[in-house]
Amino acid sequence: MAAVAIFTFIVKLFKHRRRMLGLQKGGLPMPPYNIIFGHLAFVAGIARKLPSDSHGHYLAHEIRRALPDLPPIFYLDIWPMGPPLLVITSPDGAYQIAQENSQPKHDDVLSFLQPLVGKHGLVTMEGQEWKTWRGIFNPGFNAGYLLTLVPGIVDDTLTYCEVLREHARKGGIFSLGETTSRLTIDMSGRATLGSRLNAQRSGSEMVSAFRSQAKWMPAPNESNLSKNFNPMRPIMYRYNTWRMDRFLSRELDNHFAVYQNSSKGQRSKVVVDLALETYLSENPNQSTAGMDATFKSFTISQIKLFIFAGYDTTASTAIYAMHLLSLHRPALDHLLAEHTSVFGTDLTQTVHLLTQQPHLLNRLPYTSAVLKESLRLYPPVSNTRKATPGFSLSSLDGTHFPAEGFLLWGVHHAIHRSAAHWPSPDTFIPERWLVGPEDPLHPAKDAWRPFEKGPRNCIGQELALLEVKIILVMVMREFEVKDAYAEWDASRSGSKAGVRDVRGDRAYQVLLGSAKPNDGYPCKVNLRER
Repeated sequence: MAAVAIFTFIVKLFKHRRRMLGLQKGGLPMPPYNIIFGHLAFVAGIARKLPSDSHGHYLAHEIRRALPDLPPIFYLDIWPMGPPLLVITSPDGAYQIAQENSQPKHDDVLSFLQPLVGKHGLVTMEGQEWKTWRGIFNPGFNAGYLLTLVPGIVDDTLTYCEVLREHARKGGIFSLGETTSRLTIDMSGRATLGSRLNAQRSGSEMVSAFRSQAKWMPAPNESNLSKNFNPMRPIMYRYNTWRMDRFLSRELDNHFAVYQNSSKGQRSKVVVDLALETYLSENPNQSTAGMDATFKSFTISQIKLFIFAGYDTTASTAIYAMHLLSLHRPALDHLLAEHTSVFGTDLTQTVHLLTQQPHLLNRLPYTSAVLKESLRLYPPVSNTRKATPGFSLSSLDGTHFPAEGFLLWGVHHAIHRSAAHWPSPDTFIPERWLVGPEDPLHPAKDAWRPFEKGPRNCIGQELALLEVKIILVMVMREFEVKDAYAEWDASRSGSKAGVRDVRGDRAYQVLLGSAKPNDGYPCKVNLRER
């Protein structure tokens, strides 16, 4: 059996490498190629210059830095360590796979997210099934409805401010990633279910199970085999899934009971209630019976997906916005002045104004620019698609790239930091979002893609931006947040040898669900002098 397996592997390797050599001989771009190792040795050489836990999207950008003549679309063969890649680092290439001819999500997305969200998440569904359920959940993310969620979001952020005051009094180092992700779990629970999950304080069964599940998910670049193949993982997956589904099932039953016993004007505007209303309007025979099992099953998956998005993406965006503001005093001063001009000098009135006049959040153009620039420099995700049969890409110079059999990797980090599309691409310049198209700083078309574009864009992007905007309004004038990586590293000297920054950036991203600050972003917080 072993001999058969080895022979089969050699045959596959030969066929695969022969195909790649054929593409190379046809003039299609790729790094220097080795008939035996493909690009594995080349990639290893690039990776040695990066922290061992750094996010994979740095790799694509560093390859193009090392090979400046390499076009923005190129092949990368890392088989058998991973699928062969067609790497896309240009807006026009990203447009082709996400907007012009939207390609299906790659199987790796499903296999990675399934333990957390199940089989029916919007991220992993395709075709008519995806269209149906996207339509059911779209009303809950309508901009008008989102403003009705502001009082609850503010209430959760008040707890966050209390936690920050406690850390300010203690004066020690703590993880801003841990603290902020607990906040965004609460926000997600409030927005989707109208429920208090209490992640920041006492917690709940849902929070405990969700966080346990997230911790059991292995990092994609984990090299420790005992962690990758832990026999307890599938057991814990099933246990945590049962706990989450049981909690959410009870919540949904309660929402259905309220729906049956209230008029439309009395119902809440949280995501689940609006989705239930849409579903029942399309399936009226279900309105008098118990909750439809299909709706419940699919909705449980969506709620877990929305909580995951808040736990990861929203928290990381807030942290990186605070981080960049701490490093750029003129930008911080501009942001603080904008908040004072809209909400006044009395910080105690900010909560009242936000709750009673949430539309004031639309009068913060510089804050919005800070968020967009933070997402440009630290995008939360890349875009991984699977080519449909016969699909190919075309570059601006007319080169055609056969794509079938390749993972299509739209690398947002590389697109966002490309000098071809962004003046001073590695520099934090919020003003680029406030100038007109005649200005060289003005963003190029389709070059900003943190939430992706096209029909499969992130359904919760407006909610995420709203939540982070509220966090900045309530936090930045009261607190000074600064990273404590220097002290953190000194306290752990020798525990992690090797490179510890990406081109001078100690707060580089790692892949834990989505892109997050490494080491949980150790920091210190102080009360800001006023």
